[in-house]
Amino acid sequence: MLLTKDEYARSTRDKKQGDSQFVDQPDDVRDKVARIKEDGPTKDMLMERARDLDITGRASMTKQGLLDAIDAATDENGRAKGSTAALEQKTKDDLYAMAQDQDIEGRSSMSKSDLVKALAKDA
Repeated sequence: MLLTKDEYARSTRDKKQGDSQFVDQPDDVRDKVARIKEDGPTKDMLMERARDLDITGRASMTKQGLLDAIDAATDENGRAKGSTAALEQKTKDDLYAMAQDQDIEGRSSMSKSDLVKALAKDA
């Protein structure tokens, strides 16, 4: 997804506070999603998301290059790989395996929340 961290957080916050599964998105986010569905993302939208993800070399990338870089930097739900939001969706066993790969000390006594904090790139 091409939503920025702020747009995603505002959309998610509203859903978490709603009484049903689907809650209205903020107007600006809803309008952006509608434009993307109708016309595809503009290069400006891609540049904004690439900036949000801190993708290096984005200024010289083509529209397709930006799409590819954004795809490589995000998970299947559009969250930045290694972000707190992305890690919170993983199981404790998956997080533990990641902590082993990164040789994080004290991982065997960490809770899922502790593992997320230790692994998160946006912490």
